[in-house]
Amino acid sequence: MSDTVLAVVPLLSALCYAGLLLLVRRGAARSSRVVLMYLVLMATWSTCSFIWRLSPAGGAAQAFFLRSLEAFGMVVAPVFLLMLQDLYPSRWSRRARYAAYVITAIGSFFTLTGLLDRAVVTPDPAMSTLERTAVMAVMTVGCMVLPYALSIGYIVFNYRAQRDPFERNKLKFAAIAVVCIFIGMLTNLIGTLRQFPLDHAANFLAAAIMAFSAVRYRMFDIDVLMRRSVVRLAATVPSIVLAITMMAIAFPQ
Repeated sequence: MSDTVLAVVPLLSALCYAGLLLLVRRGAARSSRVVLMYLVLMATWSTCSFIWRLSPAGGAAQAFFLRSLEAFGMVVAPVFLLMLQDLYPSRWSRRARYAAYVITAIGSFFTLTGLLDRAVVTPDPAMSTLERTAVMAVMTVGCMVLPYALSIGYIVFNYRAQRDPFERNKLKFAAIAVVCIFIGMLTNLIGTLRQFPLDHAANFLAAAIMAFSAVRYRMFDIDVLMRRSVVRLAATVPSIVLAITMMAIAFPQ
């Protein structure tokens, strides 16, 4: 399936997260500002993927958006952990917050020092296989896998300590969303699946779950008049995205 068709999935994901931005009131509580930062990053990351898939192969534009895609990917994961600890305060919040800061600093180090370019964007022949493998391992495991694993653990600990059924239901939806994102991210580690936008399809599904949770359990501060529309979109649009993704896998040419 052509890159033009595959680009539809990250485009819809970007539009979905941009739509969620409209649901979060900018002047609300501090947690809403953290949510806003995460949604901005996700919308930007999806937009970079959309443009990267449509850019001419081997061109400067493709290299730029691939660099942006990887850089945002290393920042989005710890920011998600930061958002969770702010939305659901607990005795683990401080540790989760420090972990998010450290992981963000590591991802920024790889980007600013050019290691990201040398290992992924424009592979440097002077870099040995061992060096490239080490950089890729730290970037993937440390900056992408670890934050989502910590997010899942944070939700589990909070769920076990929570006694309010209403709050436990909110945590259930948060857990489903982070598991979707985590599974989508893991598909990037499999060569045959990496060419498909499965991570964006999973992120889109997570966005729909977050939107439903925002409406059903007041997860965010949203406009009451938009609730019915959000529920309908959250129930129907993800099926379109998943259908396009499955078609891309079934008909790769």
